[in-house]
Amino acid sequence: MGKRRFEKRKVSKTKTEELNINGLLAIESDDNDHFITVHKNYFNNHFRPRCPACGSDKTRSSKVVTRTFKDILDADNDKGFKIIDLVFNQRYFRCDGCGKSVFPEDIDFASKGSRYTNRLSDKLADGTLTYSYKRVCDYYSVPASTASVGAIMRRRIQFWESSMDPIYTPETLAIFEVEFYKRIYPVVFTVHNGEPYCLDILEESTEQAYIAFFKKLDPNKVKKIYIDPVESLYNAIQFYFPSVAVMVTDECILRYARVALHDVIYRDGKRMPLKNKYATLMQKKANITEVYTKRQMASSFQSRPILKAAYDHYQKLITLIEGKWQYSDIKAWTDTLPDNLPEFGILADVVKLFEDNIKLFCEEIGSTSGPYSTNVSDFITTINEMPFCIFDVLRARIIFSAPPDTIVENDTKKRIGIRVSRLINKLKEINENIKEDRYYGL
Repeated sequence: MGKRRFEKRKVSKTKTEELNINGLLAIESDDNDHFITVHKNYFNNHFRPRCPACGSDKTRSSKVVTRTFKDILDADNDKGFKIIDLVFNQRYFRCDGCGKSVFPEDIDFASKGSRYTNRLSDKLADGTLTYSYKRVCDYYSVPASTASVGAIMRRRIQFWESSMDPIYTPETLAIFEVEFYKRIYPVVFTVHNGEPYCLDILEESTEQAYIAFFKKLDPNKVKKIYIDPVESLYNAIQFYFPSVAVMVTDECILRYARVALHDVIYRDGKRMPLKNKYATLMQKKANITEVYTKRQMASSFQSRPILKAAYDHYQKLITLIEGKWQYSDIKAWTDTLPDNLPEFGILADVVKLFEDNIKLFCEEIGSTSGPYSTNVSDFITTINEMPFCIFDVLRARIIFSAPPDTIVENDTKKRIGIRVSRLINKLKEINENIKEDRYYGL
């Protein structure tokens, strides 16, 4: 099985130069869209790769595995490129030193698990930032392999991250969770000169994931952190920022209340005849000016007492937080919640368990009304409207689809994140671009 399939005289200098992949030789072929290749050491009788297990050079070729990749070359046509099939005859070596190891010869033109060469996968990844993966693959006339998209995006993300400026550590961090197709992802905002910026989105809400991100920051510069009441997040902050002020904000309390009201609407108001039902019931009552809408609500509430109770309590909370409030006000509000509204139970527990963090927010900040609250709400809405995609695609679209704002600190350019208002507009643009491919979502 280790016998050579090709002769050295069959190597095509023209096709090797056209392919232009360091370390590969192309074999003569009449098909200009089909490149048969071997490693540059294929014809070197003295080449003995070292065993990765024991380091011995007593190795020999034992078999050849044919692998086919899609690749992209420059071409003189309308698109300026052509897609080819790159067939690589990859040798596997057996180690006679340890007698146990069988390993393939190294390749660096394609990532493990990908059916595309690196230069083609980079093109696909760049396009997938703003269009659906399927649409980009259709443009390049290659299969939309969902088995490859993860490897494609991870490779590109590593490159983007390696070329990015270091993070500027802010005085104020804000970390909250977003739900995307039944999975929870933590989002990291910073607040700089009153404006929120997006720094990153994390793959999981674990202490390890939080600490891994925190290590990118200077722990001595962070003064306060707005959090969602998540135990793993709180523990990670206590470990890495032991002296920082940890706060649960009014925005967080209202967001948890909106989620609770949403669940009550779903339970008790499924057939409620109201246009834009969820959006209408979650806004401040005073902002509803249309007479017909008011009448529809009043009529619907008559047969839905549970929903009416939830709506009234939610409106009281909005009014309470708009004014100057204290922790005792929120606690009194939760104490009056009726037993038939279990959806608000999580918020009641948060108010009880994170008493000190809410009090600290009341004393030092008081309100996050304005750009911060609006941007958090709009960001979550925009994410909820995005078609399904894997985490790597989601993260790439959030933090690499628009250039970050930067600042100079000690003669070094650092990034403060992407201004959230600008990012939201970019994400909405992406959502519009991929509407026609909603089934694929990537």
